[in-house]
Amino acid sequence: KDLYRLTQALGAHFVASYPEPPAAIVLDLAHTDEPTHGQQEFAFYNHYYKNYGYVPLCIFEGLSGALVTACLRPGPRPPGREKAMLLVRLLACLRRHWPQTHILVRGDSHCATPEVIEVLAPRHLLDFVFGLAGKPVLLRHAAPVIQEARRLHQQRTALAQAHHASPPDRSRLYAEFAYGAASWAQPWRVILKAEVMAAGDNPRFVVT
Repeated sequence: KDLYRLTQALGAHFVASYPEPPAAIVLDLAHTDEPTHGQQEFAFYNHYYKNYGYVPLCIFEGLSGALVTACLRPGPRPPGREKAMLLVRLLACLRRHWPQTHILVRGDSHCATPEVIEVLAPRHLLDFVFGLAGKPVLLRHAAPVIQEARRLHQQRTALAQAHHASPPDRSRLYAEFAYGAASWAQPWRVILKAEVMAAGDNPRFVVT
């Protein structure tokens, strides 16, 4: 209960830092590791960070960098329902004070869970953008655009060589398509950045 009250207090402090409701805010979700030493309660081993400790969830405002709130939590990877529960409570607090503020929620691929998306999708004046891991099905969707980006990079490199100029570091093309993971209730819009560099392909995906 003390930890939850601390999370609430941080959120209240963030709201109070604005003299008037902002037109828009960005909520950046970020997990980090907090290593522990000894026998602290709920300090478990996390394979990703390769140590024992906590994995708190920190939420920052992406435009100002201000801390919105933070939640100390055990070491294992947080499930989607846990992030969804925290977002429900945080958004309720923000909406009580700022009913007309547009909110954008951003996060890495671990945030693109069905629980989180289902909590955010129906809400008014709210959008989300989450990274997606480059799974084979996404790479198949992206293959024609990546091939086109390769041709573009080859053309730009050849043109630079013909004019005795430095070759381009990278070439990028963008595309979008509908994609639905097996755990999602429906397909969502996925945006592809098809980037080609001298070292090879570097595709990136976000769902929104």
